[in-house]
Amino acid sequence: MKFAAVLCLVLAASIGAFAEDADVATYGGKKATTAWDIISADSNLSTLKAVVEANGLVAALDNPRRPVTVFGPTNAALAALVAALPAGTPLAGPLVTNILLQHVTRSKVSPFMRVGRSVASLNPGNSITRVASTAGGHKASAWRGGQGNTVAATQTLKAKKASVIVIDGVILPNNAFASIQAIAAFYNYTSFAGAVVQAGLLDAANAVSPQKTVFGPNNAAFAAVAGVVANLTTEQVTTVLTYHVSPFVVATPFTATPDLPTLAGQTLALVAPASIVAAASNATVVTSNIYYPGGVFQGINAVLIPKL
Repeated sequence: MKFAAVLCLVLAASIGAFAEDADVATYGGKKATTAWDIISADSNLSTLKAVVEANGLVAALDNPRRPVTVFGPTNAALAALVAALPAGTPLAGPLVTNILLQHVTRSKVSPFMRVGRSVASLNPGNSITRVASTAGGHKASAWRGGQGNTVAATQTLKAKKASVIVIDGVILPNNAFASIQAIAAFYNYTSFAGAVVQAGLLDAANAVSPQKTVFGPNNAAFAAVAGVVANLTTEQVTTVLTYHVSPFVVATPFTATPDLPTLAGQTLALVAPASIVAAASNATVVTSNIYYPGGVFQGINAVLIPKL
């Protein structure tokens, strides 16, 4: 009896392993081991393959010892993202890297995970949440990222050590945006954005080249200097605003930099990990490393005052 019971357990385990292996995607007669095996062989994910390679992320998806779940946008989904970005936006760089990392998790994720549950993505501080959907079939699996947009799963492809949940859109994290206006609206830096528009500097701020850092004071910071700004000339206001833009991309934590150039022709000093010393004021980064096609946005808690 004991032998029979053991034999049944062994057979059950073998059948279960065979059934699981039977679900594994096969390409060219070879079963996929990693998520990268799936992405690199599936024609509907060829754009994803190209941008993963361009951003140096292959190793993160091709390690059989560190299984991942990848939410893989289709070629059409990534084409829509590219179309929404300004012409010339670099597809290899921090903006796209952060978007890609939003789509990868170290957790084993079922396409039908409990609604409302979240899993951490490889994009620090970001997660992916399963949300309810009224669609039928695979599209009942819907997902949402840091900016609140929802995408639907269309297919799940399994590898031996990973899986790819194919999705019909791009899950947007909370640190990758299409423009300064979008950042300002999401994080409530609307006073700064309004001043940039009024000064006729919006196109320069959003321009893909040169890549830049924009130090954007929050609304409270603008309110604190409203009386001072009201007495400035148009030229002086432009000097103040361009003093908040450097033609170099700098991310927090800062490396100590005594003379960071700005578009106003004056310099700022960066103090580790996240402080800025201006000619007549100081500020601290309170919303860090928000990437957009023109570079990176650093939200700060005070207006940087240059020599006027």
